[in-house]
Amino acid sequence: MRMRMSTVYLVRRTLGILVVILVLVSLYWNYKLHATKKKQFSQPSLESLTQRDEVSALKKGKISSHKNRGTTTTKSAVTHATTRGAPTRLLQKLSQLEARLNQSHAVSMIIFHDPENVLRSKDSLYGLSLEKQGYKVKVVSNLSEDGPDSMISSSWSGIMCYSQRQSGSHPCLNKKSLTKLKLHQKVSYIPGLDKILILPDKFCYTMSAAHHLPALTSSPLSVPCSVSPSKSISEKVFKSLDNSTLFLIKPSEEASPLITFTRMLTVERMLQIKGVLHAIRHPLFIDSQPVIIKVYVLITSMTPLRVFRHHDGSAVIMTQDKGIKETWTLHQLDVYLSESFSANDVSRAWSQVDEMIVKSLMISESSLLGDKLKMELLSQSSNFFHLLEFYFTFNSSLHPFLLEVKPTLDGSTSPDVVRDTIQLVFGATSSVRHVHEMLQKENKTIGVEGLYCSQQHKICLDDSELVYVIENHRQATALGRFKKLYPTSESNKYQQLLDDLVSSDDDSLDSRLKTHKRRSTPQLHSVLTEMESYREGFASDGDVPHVDQRKGYWETDDDDYPDKISPDSSSNVQRQSRPKCNEDSSADPVLTAIYIDPTSADFTPAFTPEITEYDVTFPFDVAVVKIWGATTCGSEARVNSVTGTSGAANYSVGVGWNKFAIHLVDTSLAHPSVIGTYNINIYRRGRSNQHKPFSDSATTHEMCSLKQDCDLKAFPGLPCGPQKIPEKTMNEFLESRVDLPWCENGDAPGSWVFPCANCSDPSSCFWREAKWTPDSCTHNILSNKDAKTCLASKKILFVGDSTNRGIMYYLMEKINGSLQQWEKTHSMKVYSSALNDGKTSVSFAYYPQFWLPPDRKPVFLKALQHLMARFMPLTNSTDTILVVGGVQWLLPSHVIAIKTTVSSLGLGGIKVIIKTLGSGFHLPVPGFVKLNLEGQQKVAQRNQMVMKAARTAGFEVVDTHAMTVARYKEFLMGKCGCHFHKVVDLRSHQREDDEIPSTLLNTMDSLPRYHVIGPINSAYSEIIISRMCS
Repeated sequence: MRMRMSTVYLVRRTLGILVVILVLVSLYWNYKLHATKKKQFSQPSLESLTQRDEVSALKKGKISSHKNRGTTTTKSAVTHATTRGAPTRLLQKLSQLEARLNQSHAVSMIIFHDPENVLRSKDSLYGLSLEKQGYKVKVVSNLSEDGPDSMISSSWSGIMCYSQRQSGSHPCLNKKSLTKLKLHQKVSYIPGLDKILILPDKFCYTMSAAHHLPALTSSPLSVPCSVSPSKSISEKVFKSLDNSTLFLIKPSEEASPLITFTRMLTVERMLQIKGVLHAIRHPLFIDSQPVIIKVYVLITSMTPLRVFRHHDGSAVIMTQDKGIKETWTLHQLDVYLSESFSANDVSRAWSQVDEMIVKSLMISESSLLGDKLKMELLSQSSNFFHLLEFYFTFNSSLHPFLLEVKPTLDGSTSPDVVRDTIQLVFGATSSVRHVHEMLQKENKTIGVEGLYCSQQHKICLDDSELVYVIENHRQATALGRFKKLYPTSESNKYQQLLDDLVSSDDDSLDSRLKTHKRRSTPQLHSVLTEMESYREGFASDGDVPHVDQRKGYWETDDDDYPDKISPDSSSNVQRQSRPKCNEDSSADPVLTAIYIDPTSADFTPAFTPEITEYDVTFPFDVAVVKIWGATTCGSEARVNSVTGTSGAANYSVGVGWNKFAIHLVDTSLAHPSVIGTYNINIYRRGRSNQHKPFSDSATTHEMCSLKQDCDLKAFPGLPCGPQKIPEKTMNEFLESRVDLPWCENGDAPGSWVFPCANCSDPSSCFWREAKWTPDSCTHNILSNKDAKTCLASKKILFVGDSTNRGIMYYLMEKINGSLQQWEKTHSMKVYSSALNDGKTSVSFAYYPQFWLPPDRKPVFLKALQHLMARFMPLTNSTDTILVVGGVQWLLPSHVIAIKTTVSSLGLGGIKVIIKTLGSGFHLPVPGFVKLNLEGQQKVAQRNQMVMKAARTAGFEVVDTHAMTVARYKEFLMGKCGCHFHKVVDLRSHQREDDEIPSTLLNTMDSLPRYHVIGPINSAYSEIIISRMCS
């Protein structure tokens, strides 16, 4: 009985406890639900969170910002890129990552692992280069098993592994040590690459497998090869060839040179060979001998890929069966090839070489990611770099084929390659500001894990990827004579190959990538290309100039120059030896003098190192000046860029203000840095010496016309210089034109007409009164109001270079009454909502990309189709206006392509206006061809052909060539001498002296932000607007 009562008691007590627990749980969840609802009403988005709240929310798991392979796992409200404090925290994160990268510069210790005593001492090219940069160098021949681990924990900058110079040798660091590398530590080899690309037999296997990728079936990277002895493979290779085939054999021994054979190679002989056999059909011969080209390739990241090619290299002419005959530099090879092939063919061949380098490494990356251990190591890709030698040959059509990849050897590597490698890999130029600016501008598509990441972002970068971006910018400022191959703004050409590589990977690779949270090149390709476009665009504005690393001349941020740049631009460069510096080695870096030739008495103030802003004035006749500076030893004065020339060089000077910068660079440090910048503002006076107002009645004058300058007779059959016309005064001239009809086209022959005291003396002329005057008609120049009315409801598409862009901005200012926005766009741009009260849409597409090699420039027909498709819908009427033109790139074939395109799109009824060629390229400045008189006359002839083709197609034509050649000396700022417009900031303290006071400013209540100046641009822009409304 007592026992039964005890049992009942326990049951009741247990049930009571359970009831209490249920009540407490119910109360808890009701509280949570109430709190959640309250929070949802009081805080509708995470934008209202403070920085502390965001961190707390992340810790509690309310926000999941991790992103794998471009997908988001956000669990609560979207975290917008505009979250308060994100820009500041992004800058802090970037600064912290860069500080970790910079630890090496505080330690400055480079360790050479040289087990086979290749160096014998630190006095090697690398050792001397590193010591010159301020690094300490230590050479060791043996690392014990626990040595690497202890070294990893110590503070050293890098390990140069000479054991990795011989394929198949033991690595200088074991696998465990490699996984413990700190962010700032660099090792000079990429784990696993030898097993895929460097060992001769592995190279053959990889290239043979790559032939099956769809992107490479029609353009293989290498010639057919086989690893001998292998009867099946050898017979297959042999049967696919003919008697035009040259055989190259790479023996199994690493140090053996390539041996060449001719057609006398049987299957039996092939079976006796121990090594890799390469078979080249129709090879290129120099002096009846085959040639092998060696280029230096530097990989600074394998996943995602980042790779460079150096300007240096060699061409080895082989004798059949006897080895090397002679060795040429790449420049000597270029000279030889240019005698047998066109410049376009040679340029295309080198572009194909660069593409093959990138493609072979993309394939190698894909193979490395198939190995779990290698993929784990590559997750630390920023720790590894590799300098390699790529060997190519050409066939008789100048198509390249990759033959071999080898590690570099210290004794045979060019000193310039070594020096530039050290500078690029261990450089310490800060890039945080540029990276931060880029990420802020792209924050709607690119997020950052832990800061802002949402479904709207295409991708969210983790710390390792931010490090990649930082190093990408840093290395772009330390190229030396390296050329960046990937990533670039033109990397979209690799998309098909990357798609093939992704589709060929199995699911296990995809799962391993997720496990290691590491994105490879295919996954990051589009984002890298976009970011590189931004970086290169930033560089084109003058911060980071680009160098053509093979030819060695500077490309500038000038938009417009012809396809053919002189192979030896030195003929156009006035070079001088570097000015002697102050020999006091203890003195701080100081700019001791600024030199400008010709000298000017109007250099103010007098130079002192403490003053950094100077104004200089030159007369109209000075169109080219030399600028350079003198410094103390251990420093250089570099003009217009921190990596620019330190010697005297020519610079064009346009009418009005021209801005130059001399950077004082301290070159005594391990990593050169800018000490200060001196700004030089050069003002070139306008052509007219008659500054007093012109009055027809009060000024003695005669009327003159000008069709061409006597210093540039582009039209041999026409008179040159100002010619007296029958009308004696300006009033008589104006009255004679009152009854003339409106011009029916924009290319009516004409001349510039203006008053002069004496037509035989151009300096006596009133150039501000000059007007472009057709011979037998007059153009209907519209008022601002009439232009606004006429162009309402129209879509206007401009296609061309910066000269077309100048016309577009002039039109925008005319119909809008002001110009509030302006940019030097090199891509596509649409202006609609703020133009003509939203009634007119104006679009611009930059074409062509002059800085690209011919084979990489977009085909005009495809570019035009892409543009018009981009701005659909377009009406098939004159409400759609297409304006195409440029300086000197337009050909009759382009006009035919325009006709074909608009017809194929069902837009044969739109209005097409062809702006013809223009004056330019007459100045001796570096990087540009100076066209001689014959060249200028050929441009004039081509202009006539373009106009004829346009008339035949039924297009409107405006002859800007005749208008600009006659006054070619009056170009405005720009190196090509081809710009006749300039957009000026009206808030600037510098005032431009417009040759003709612009009518655009007459009707404005207040000054706009920007203003388009240039009387010649104004004249042909008004004619084009007139033809739009005809």
